[in-house]
Amino acid sequence: MTIPNEKGRNSGKSATPNTTTTSDFKSTSVTAQRARLLKRLRRGPLDSVEGYRLGFLHLPRRVMELRRAGHQIGMCWVHRHGPDGMPHRVGQYRLEAA
Repeated sequence: MTIPNEKGRNSGKSATPNTTTTSDFKSTSVTAQRARLLKRLRRGPLDSVEGYRLGFLHLPRRVMELRRAGHQIGMCWVHRHGPDGMPHRVGQYRLEAA
């Protein structure tokens, strides 16, 4: 016999309320991340290393979603040096003129 769980993953309750807005900079919701990424790309190119530091754990996914929404976002490969001093090839994204 099981009893209803009032806490935990089977409670049907979200750990975070769904009351975030796209202007909430600290929000990790997909909508907020897309809005932040679009705002950031309007300032200039963004590579995946810098994107990670800004809180985009999987930048290519957010870029793909914005592309599907109709935004023209280009990508090229650049080399960045990591903390270990070794060069790494990373994607650099830029918002293209429509």
